[in-house]
Amino acid sequence: MALKLIIVSDFVCPYCYWLETLLDRLGEQLEIIHVPYQLTEPPAPRIDVWNDPVRRVRYAETLGPVCQAQGVEMCLPPRVIPRPYTDLAFQGWCFACLLYNLRAHETDSYLVC
Repeated sequence: MALKLIIVSDFVCPYCYWLETLLDRLGEQLEIIHVPYQLTEPPAPRIDVWNDPVRRVRYAETLGPVCQAQGVEMCLPPRVIPRPYTDLAFQGWCFACLLYNLRAHETDSYLVC
């Protein structure tokens, strides 16, 4: 029987992406349920990773070596400046749950575009 794991993450967070990539490698050992969550909420300023040298260095020092060692391809997208709020993704997920009469624990897929 697969272990059921609920992942609450922001789809524009590189740390969330890295973790989900590693967990996806476990395949049938896990039943993964994805739930969107907005880490940066308005009115907090949106994060501009590309033009923030401190944040770029931190990502390069923390994510770069780990991703490379584990074979996860990771790069910062230069055209997503600043990083968007993701409240619409969460609202879309809630709408889909209502539309298809699903409860949060029954959804087993989360589309990342």
